[in-house]
Order: sequence, then C-alpha cells, then structure tokens
Amino acid sequence: DQYNSNTRRVECYVLLNEIMLEEWLKSFYYFDGRYWMLNKVTDYNPLSYGTTKCEFLSINDTSNYLS
Repeated sequence: DQYNSNTRRVECYVLLNEIMLEEWLKSFYYFDGRYWMLNKVTDYNPLSYGTTKCEFLSINDTSNYLS
C-alpha cells in the first residue's frame, strides 16, 4: 500500500491516554471514510498529558494485512 498511487498519508496529533502498545501498530483505524494503519509515532512521552504526533497510511485492501 505504501507504493500505491491511491495511498494517502496523514499526520495528526492524537491524545494517547494509555501506554503505547505494539498492538496499536497492528490495528486498523477508520476515519474520513477509509481504513488506516498507524505508521509512525513521533516524540511519544508516556508521562506527558499532551498530544503526540502520529502518521497514518490509508489501507487500499485490508486482505493484504489479514492473510
């Protein structure tokens, strides 16, 4: 999906209320009418109550990740 011309990247600031888990990188997220996967988390601090910069990649075909 990363090399597909239909793939979109979005960076946003997310409030992470819990300790970062590896499963978060394996999960699908749905917003803006598409499925997304968490690709990168920047400057995460579990002791901070602020937001964390995250990068999401759009998923074109979920079966590529479930097989």
